[in-house]
This record gives sequence, C-alpha cells and structure tokens, in this order.
Amino acid sequence: MALRLWLLTQGFPAPNTDEATAGLAAWHIAQGSAFPVFFYGQSYLGAIYSYVAAPFFVLFEPSVFVLRLPALMLYAGFLVVMYHLVKRLCSPWFAVFTVGLLSLGADRVLRNQLIGGGQYPESLFCVALLFLLTLYGGTRRALHFGAWGLLAGLMLWNSWNTLPCLAVAGLLLLVRCRSYGWRFAVLGVGVVVGALPLLWHNVVALPEDRSLHVLQILTSAGTDAPLTDRFHGGAVLGLPLALGLCEPGVCHPWQLTLVPTVLTAALLTVLTALLLALSRSALSRFPLRPARADASRSALSRSALSRSALSRSALSRFPLRPARADASRSALSRFPLRPARADASRSRGRLVVIHIHNADPHPLGRDQTARGSRLRGCGSHQRMWITMESYAVAVRRIATGTKAVIARYRSGLTRSCSGGDGWVRGGLVAAGVVTTVLYVRSPASADTPIESARYLHLLLVSWPFVLWPLWQRRVAGRAVLAGLAAGMCWATIHITPVDRAKTQAQQRVLAVLEERGITEYYGDYWACGWGSLSTSEKRVCGVLNDELRKGFNRYEPHWQRVANANPKVFVASADSSFDRAVRAKLTGYEVIELGAYRVYDGRYGRGREGLDSS
Repeated sequence: MALRLWLLTQGFPAPNTDEATAGLAAWHIAQGSAFPVFFYGQSYLGAIYSYVAAPFFVLFEPSVFVLRLPALMLYAGFLVVMYHLVKRLCSPWFAVFTVGLLSLGADRVLRNQLIGGGQYPESLFCVALLFLLTLYGGTRRALHFGAWGLLAGLMLWNSWNTLPCLAVAGLLLLVRCRSYGWRFAVLGVGVVVGALPLLWHNVVALPEDRSLHVLQILTSAGTDAPLTDRFHGGAVLGLPLALGLCEPGVCHPWQLTLVPTVLTAALLTVLTALLLALSRSALSRFPLRPARADASRSALSRSALSRSALSRSALSRFPLRPARADASRSALSRFPLRPARADASRSRGRLVVIHIHNADPHPLGRDQTARGSRLRGCGSHQRMWITMESYAVAVRRIATGTKAVIARYRSGLTRSCSGGDGWVRGGLVAAGVVTTVLYVRSPASADTPIESARYLHLLLVSWPFVLWPLWQRRVAGRAVLAGLAAGMCWATIHITPVDRAKTQAQQRVLAVLEERGITEYYGDYWACGWGSLSTSEKRVCGVLNDELRKGFNRYEPHWQRVANANPKVFVASADSSFDRAVRAKLTGYEVIELGAYRVYDGRYGRGREGLDSS
C-alpha cells in the first residue's frame, strides 16, 4: 500500500484518455447530469468504477489523484481477500508470502492496479471475492448464494474478460453444493439483478450497438498472425508482463526465463508428489506377513491365560450391590435428565424443573423418594424439584453457547458441501490456464503484446496456487520462489522515471493553456481527455486523426463544443504521427516544446489550411 501511495504522489502512472473517460463519467454521475451504463464510446465495458469513484468527486475536487483513490482501496481489499483465500486453501505463512509477492509488481501490473480507468481494479477484487464466497458457499444461508449471484452479475456487466473465472467458480459451487436446489434460484435472481443494466441496454439498443456485436468486432480485429507469434506474444512475453517481472516496455532474456522455470519446477513437484502417492497406495495393498519366529509367540500369547486373569474374569460376572444409602443415586443414574423448558422456573426463577424420562412408571417404588427431592407425576414422565441454580452459572452457559454458535458459523461454513479444498485450488489454476489460452488465440497477443498484456491481469488470483507446490518443498522449491521474488523486486524499482517526466509535461501543457486563456483545442487521442478531467471541463479537447479530420471522440458533446469554437490551437504527443501531420500541413504556428508534448498556437499566425473538421 505504501509503495502504491508513494507512486501516486509521484505521478505514476501518467494519465491517459481512457482513464479520463472514466473520470468524466464519474464527474457527471456526481453532478447528477448523466448515469451511463458503459464508459463513453465503449458499449461493452460497464461503468462500475465510475459509480464507485463518484462519491469521491462529491467530497473532493475532480482530479486524477482523487480518481485513483478507489483503485488503491480496491487493491487493499484484494490483498485482504487473497490473504484469507490462500490461508484457507494453503497455509498462514504462505499467505503472508503471497501478500508480499503481490505487493511487488513492475510496469504492467502497477498500471492495471492504479489507473482509474475501470475494468481492472474492481475485476481483480471481485473475482478474488467470488472464489472466497465459493469456498464458503457451504452454509445453508440463502444470503451467501444471493451475494454470489449479485457479484457474478456485476462482473458480467463490468467486463467479459472475467467469464473464464465466473464459469470455473460457478462450476465449483455447483459441484460442491449441488444438494442446495432452491438456493440456486436465489443465486439466479442475484445474477439478473447484478447484470440488469447490461440486459436493459441490450434490449433497447440498436443491433449494431449491442454488447455482443461490439465485442465480436473487437475480438476479431487485428492481423491474422501465425500461431507461433501469438504464443510468443501471449505466453512467452505476456505472462512475465502480466505477473510483474518486466521493466517498462521491455523484458530482458533472464526475465523471460523466470516464468518457464517456475512453471517447470511446479509441474515437476506436482508429478513427483503424485508418483509418491501412487507408490504408497500400491504398497498399502500388500501388507507384510509376520516373521515365523514371532508367529509362535503370538499364538502362545493369545492362548495362554494367567490365573489372575481367570480370577478377574470370574469375579467380573458378579458385581457388588450398592449400599442402601446410594441406591437412589444408582437408580437415578439410569435415567438421563432432559433439558428444562423455557417456562420451567417457578418462584421467580429460584427453582428449576428437570424432566426425567423413565421407562419404568415407578423406578423407586410407589413409596420411595430420592433424598432431598420430591417426585411427582405418573406414567413415564416425572418431575423432580431441585435446589436453586445460580444466575451466574446460567449466564455463563448462555455466553458459552453463543460463542459456540459463532465459532461454528465462522469455521464450519463449508462442511455441508462435498468436495475438499483441492477442488478449489484446482479450479483457480484451471481458470488461469483458460484465460491464458483464450488470450493466446486472440490477434492482440501478436499485434500489441506489451500493451495487451493487461488482459491477463486476473492471473494474479491464480498465481499463488501455482506456486503452492514449490512452497511445500522447503529447500529447492523455496529457493525458486526466492529467485522469483528477487526478479520482481528488480523490476519494481525501474518504473517511475518515464512516467514522472510525462506527468510533469502534462502539467506544463495545462499551465500554458491557462496562461494563454485557451479553453478549446484540438489534439490526437492520447493528448486529449486528461486535460478535460483535470480542469473539470473548463478546457476541452476535440480528437483529430492523422489526416486532421474528426477522430475517435469518446464524449461527443466535447467535440461539438470544440467544433463550434473553431480554435487554432493543437496539442500533439511529441514525434507522433499526428505531430508530423500538423508540422507538414499547418504553417505559421507558434510551437511550444513541453517535453513529451508540443503545443501549436496559430491564433496570431496564418490560416488553418488543410484542416477539415467534418
């Protein structure tokens, strides 16, 4: 937590347009002017993060730092959930090691966890919590099933990247708790309630705007790269990036070998343990016969009886009769006491009634009574009035019973479901494998492997359970884990300089715009958005493409405002294709160098030839 909070104060990661889009949605929700189902311009990603961040914008002035505070809190919740999940499935000390390992992380991991753009911080926390609810889903309370369904529905609305994890968690719950028939109806109601915004949008939206159609277009976009390139970008390069083992934008050869080494060691450990278990099972079927020398002794010991043993056996057949004074006690001990009823006390609680269940209508005879007691009644039930029981003892018993109920609720929630912890551990590993396979099959794994590695962010939930077999090997396995932790520490300390410079350049851009009184300007996609959020929409940007025509504007009202003002100011990312197009087509503009950005001010120069905003 301290590391991530420090990074936020240092301007890491640098704000971008996607994050600003989520921030604008949160700002509009806080104002009550809009309640979007999806992020602006993305009709397949739910705006859950914007709704979480909206209360922060009510309390504080909108800014990138405030927008990222919910992401920091969600990360803290993720660590807490992972600690309890690993502690329950593995061991307490391994849970501590897991929290330490998840606290590290290089460029790609920290960006996913700190950028307030939605989809990643809340998905990581909710998926881990979903598996924890699956583990504790054995309670017969319908509340757990309803909470599980509500959380699953929210994840369906939020991002469909969570589908493999949702499918595995649902299958685990169905297998382990299949006897809870009607409670799964409560679960279904929870899913519908959680996914209700998604369902309503797809009912009222046009066919081309429905989520499934948009998602199909996005997943099929890209080049038809060969499988080898996809495997290299998705597995060889994607796994180290997603698990926090690589420096910003680059993976060294020794960093690429860490994940294959760990996976190979874990697989060998599992296979070795499996072979040992099979060998022990085979040997247990053929017990060894005792030696001949000991066989005779065993036979003699079974047949020979000492005189003392015979005498004891004979005497045991004739037990002594109890003395008359103890006769009543012996008789009463044959009949167990039944608990007192709620209305059993008399004389203001000073006497306690205890019911005696008696098979014999007159166990002591019609004229005999137990010493110090009075027996009344007839038949098989009688009442015995005994002396007053202390109020302190009664209170103590009530407190003890309450503590027992609470302890049973906390520790025994899964005992009524079949299937051990191995089912859940295997399901978590399977969810990670399915997520990786689906990512390797996508064109993005070969086209943009470094940027698209963010789609593997949910592997952090499965990663500890892949490492668990190595932890059980106290020497070799833990040496591999120590090397993995050292590699993550190395990558973690090389993350801040580039983003700090970019953040400072963005602040200088906003300062120049404020100094010159510029409220509307044009820019490329990555140069827009963050300015509108940081200034609470006092300054807005219209997106142009490389041909200086209307580009991809996520929030259309901003484009309309900029087009109506028709400014002569451009902000471009330095040395980008948009920057080169502005230099080539527009002349007579004042160029202001601001590090990672350039500001072109043509208000006092020549015209805007070549610009077409249609």
